[in-house]
Amino acid sequence: MEEKNTTKRREWVKNAAIIFLTIMLLLTFFSNTIMNYSLPEVATQYVQTGTITAKVRGTGKVEASDPYNVIAKESRVITSVAVKQGDIVEKDQVIAVISTEKNREIPVFATISGVLRGMIREEYQVSEGMKIADIDPRKEQKKNCNTISDKARCIAGTVVEILLSEGIVP
Repeated sequence: MEEKNTTKRREWVKNAAIIFLTIMLLLTFFSNTIMNYSLPEVATQYVQTGTITAKVRGTGKVEASDPYNVIAKESRVITSVAVKQGDIVEKDQVIAVISTEKNREIPVFATISGVLRGMIREEYQVSEGMKIADIDPRKEQKKNCNTISDKARCIAGTVVEILLSEGIVP
């Protein structure tokens, strides 16, 4: 009887070991499969000589979060300019005067406070929608009012990259 119990116990241990090993094998297989799905694919290449070409393509509209251009609403002539480049201007300050066809003078106001980076000259004919002045809201940037603006530098850099990528400029 004792021999029968020992045989049953051995059978039970053998079955438990087989089930345990089968479960471990399945879990190992599935853990590697699941992990492979979550890992990024990596490709390797040998080092070789050659040229690197960068291409940038895109379309879009670049807009400032704060408008700082003063735009003419009608076609007129600038009769006088009240400020000069580098001056600190406040919002709604008169920066220029334009004349109408009936010689009536209309003031041009600053749209925001900041440093005047540029202003159109007196006696200049402006058409509707034309930029009259450029105001930088960063007053601490007064020292940079005689340099290229960040926006202009970014646009110019993008144009150069496109010209280089298209082979227009060597």
